[in-house]
Amino acid sequence: MQKKTARIHFNQQPGAKFKTTTVAIDFVEPLEHHNLEKRVLLAELMENYSQKYASKLQVAQRLAELYGTQFGTSVFRTGHQAVLRFLISFADERYLPHQTDVTTAVSAFLSEMIFHPLIRKGEFPQAWFQLHQQNVVDYVRNLDDDKKYYAGRQLQSLYFTETPDQGQSILGDVTRLQSLTSAEVAAYYHELLATNEVYISALGTSATPVVQQLQEQFAGLHQQVEAAPVSLQWQAPQEMHTKVEEVEQQQSLYQQAYACPVLRTDAEYYAALVLNGLWGGTASSLMFRDIRERDSLVYYINSNYNPTVGVITVQSGIDGENQPRVQSLIQAELQRLIEADYQDADLNQVKQVLISGLKSRSDSPRRLLNQQFLQQMLGYDEKADWQTQIKHVSKAEISAVAQKLQLRATFFLKGASHAPKTL
Repeated sequence: MQKKTARIHFNQQPGAKFKTTTVAIDFVEPLEHHNLEKRVLLAELMENYSQKYASKLQVAQRLAELYGTQFGTSVFRTGHQAVLRFLISFADERYLPHQTDVTTAVSAFLSEMIFHPLIRKGEFPQAWFQLHQQNVVDYVRNLDDDKKYYAGRQLQSLYFTETPDQGQSILGDVTRLQSLTSAEVAAYYHELLATNEVYISALGTSATPVVQQLQEQFAGLHQQVEAAPVSLQWQAPQEMHTKVEEVEQQQSLYQQAYACPVLRTDAEYYAALVLNGLWGGTASSLMFRDIRERDSLVYYINSNYNPTVGVITVQSGIDGENQPRVQSLIQAELQRLIEADYQDADLNQVKQVLISGLKSRSDSPRRLLNQQFLQQMLGYDEKADWQTQIKHVSKAEISAVAQKLQLRATFFLKGASHAPKTL
């Protein structure tokens, strides 16, 4: 059941399958680099403080009083949208002493944390702000020590060279994080409330009453400016972008990004999903079986399909001298998909792996909420017969999608041969 207002969207899935009710409140706006750092710091501060709970200890105590309710914030991207999420999970009364219903108390806690941040005289307290600002700066700075993460970030930046906002890390830039003031982040909080689309999704026994209470709490936002509707857009880079760096380690990392003109809302989505699984997205894939197991040319190799931006990436860990050979074999496996040069048994096995993976979503409240959120934001309905859709994907449909893939970015992190092996 779904109800929409101007820019506040509610969705609820009542049910007694889980022992908890989980609620996600997502603030969504177009991905713009000048706001990323503000969103990260705002999420960090709003998770830990409010006017009523002015310390991390007070927040923790209140959550403990609510029988171990779990609460947190996060930032992530979906397509070309930036998302700031509040997530809370609380126990059903069936499992609490005297069948205590905490729904009203949880709704009040959410309202306090979202609508009453610890902003005094137009800014967060300096001591708290500087503490969390430094924590976030240290965290973001240290991420690049993970070379797989670093290579992925470089590939993303290369692929979106022509649209640099899309190439930014959702966590922002260290220099801009350091330069932000408490007043700027506090001012952005009011901008977020006034302009963002808001998606509220609830799953569990108390989904209906908690959504009813949140509708009242968010009623004040309805009168403000309506945000532009969210939709997926596909835009391929016009040029090929490549980069090579050297690193003091023995193993090298080689990554590719292919423009794939099939988005989550397109009819060819299931064909693209199976294509990715067959190419490198599963342990039954052609790349894994041939390049890693048969030829022993890589330490690992896999592909990932992002249907919200229309891109398939390939990641591999290799010895540097094998890079030309690996590059050639990746292309050869793609050509096999185009020519349908593989066994029916290979295709059927990959389909079964995909179906099993998608079935496992029903065991995770968070994955189900993510699905709710995407369907609500993008305006598509998950087909009830999605298993049938996957089973019916043909070799011809896979070939048709494979022919549309365009290699648009490569990043080669070349390990120095004299360095010790670290991966």
